[in-house]
Amino acid sequence: MWNIYKEDQGKVIRILLVTVIMLGAVFALQQLHGYLGSNSGDSRNLPGLIDVFGRIFGFIDWRYIVHGPLILLAAMFAYRQFNRPKTADFLIETENELKNKVTWPSRKEEVNASIVVIVTVLILSVFIFGVDYVWKLFSDGLFYSS
Repeated sequence: MWNIYKEDQGKVIRILLVTVIMLGAVFALQQLHGYLGSNSGDSRNLPGLIDVFGRIFGFIDWRYIVHGPLILLAAMFAYRQFNRPKTADFLIETENELKNKVTWPSRKEEVNASIVVIVTVLILSVFIFGVDYVWKLFSDGLFYSS
């Protein structure tokens, strides 16, 4: 049951998948925590169990009782995705392709390509600003002339 499918392959991308799933779960639980709010001022408190501040037995916030099973479910889902043959094979193939088949540009090529993109964006920005300004002058003269 606890055997890891193809344990020695695709470790980096599989760990990245589990990390993304767990970070998503933590973010979702943090949002849920704020959405649930505490029970302060709520008349539905269980007498003797949840106090007016939303704490169970006076020291545990009841929302953490909800979070425990949900984070456990997220961890089980992440482990299942980590160990599921179909997903694991896909991630292993993806990592191998990125390492062995993709031709990555050199640093010089990347810098040159980035400069071309930045210059092109600046030129187009100036052109669009100019056309917009000319159209504004034209429309002001057409509609607001005295």
